[in-house]
Amino acid sequence: MLDLFHVSIFSIFSLLLLLSLLLFSIKLIKCFVFTFTTITMNVPSVRILIKFINFKCHRTYTFITNKVTWMDAQIYCRTHYTGLATIENARENEEVRSKISGQAWIGLYREPWRWSDKRSSYFRNWKHGHPNNNGGGKHCAAESPGHGWVDRDCNSKFSFWCRKGEKKT
Repeated sequence: MLDLFHVSIFSIFSLLLLLSLLLFSIKLIKCFVFTFTTITMNVPSVRILIKFINFKCHRTYTFITNKVTWMDAQIYCRTHYTGLATIENARENEEVRSKISGQAWIGLYREPWRWSDKRSSYFRNWKHGHPNNNGGGKHCAAESPGHGWVDRDCNSKFSFWCRKGEKKT
């Protein structure tokens, strides 16, 4: 016979699974990957298997060497990838910064500073003294040779980073 403790654990995990699938279906969770971690509870004549969902939004970045304006870079990335790079943590920043030697557009722009997919920017890696809007009109961000971010005129022409991965809908 199944005791109350095991029934409760099974019910909680079942509800989490159903909630996760519901959130994914209504697009509140952008992506997830199933990884199966099985817990087996041996109760007299009943065996319960619980499988967990591992939520994971993996992004990959591609460096494009063509030198274009920020808007042209955004159009290119949205056409061929998911969008311009949205760097949201130190790991992603390291992935991007390890592969360039000059300035390159990323998906950050001033309105206030947001990613090109309209998400807020919480992770920051500004180069010392930036953003400064020196001379006015510096509304787009680029990764600098020293690997800090700098604000630049959006009509300047630089290489750029595209991302492939979860997409805001």
